[in-house]
Amino acid sequence: METSIVKVGIREFREHLPQYLLSSAPVAITRHGETMGFYIPTRHQPDQAKLESLNEKS
Repeated sequence: METSIVKVGIREFREHLPQYLLSSAPVAITRHGETMGFYIPTRHQPDQAKLESLNEKS
């Protein structure tokens, strides 16, 4: 599964921070078109198939 990086300006990133924190997509944060940094989420919701597989194995 491949996730593409979302590019957003610093102002948009600040204004919509809660949405980006809940998202699983990495974000490139730009200022005047130049990438200043990245937000890479470390938490994600495991999908139901993986949870069921783990439950079966335990």
